[in-house]
Amino acid sequence: MTNDTITQTNRKLATQRKLWLAIAIAFFALVGAGYGVYWATVLRYEQTTDDAYVSGNVVQITPQISGTVISIGADDTQFVKAGQPLVRLDPADAKVALDQSEAQLGRTVRDVRPTSRRRRTIWHGASGWPRRAPSRPKSCIMRATRSTARSPD
Repeated sequence: MTNDTITQTNRKLATQRKLWLAIAIAFFALVGAGYGVYWATVLRYEQTTDDAYVSGNVVQITPQISGTVISIGADDTQFVKAGQPLVRLDPADAKVALDQSEAQLGRTVRDVRPTSRRRRTIWHGASGWPRRAPSRPKSCIMRATRSTARSPD
């Protein structure tokens, strides 16, 4: 091979290289322009992240009574409506408290009943009928009247 053929071959390869480089640049420019149009029309309005925090209504609930939870009516991050039961408590604790209260009420009623019977016996008498109000002797009343009627001498 002569110098002319080597130079001609090098020019041909250089031309091919420039052509392929121009095609690659055009391809990447078209892909970039297409992505830019796609971003401007669609992706610009979409939010994505790997470390997201949602600012929603998170409400802390506190129990009115204590007890053992036997079922949970809502899962984490589940939407709940007002008045919807969230947990069910074991009714045994409430039953024990109710029985204790009823027993205390019975004791109190038994303690008060004899007192009211005594009052009734004193006020009504053994027969159960109301007595007349105790009266003073007439002589006491007259004496008071005479003593007030006297004038000092």
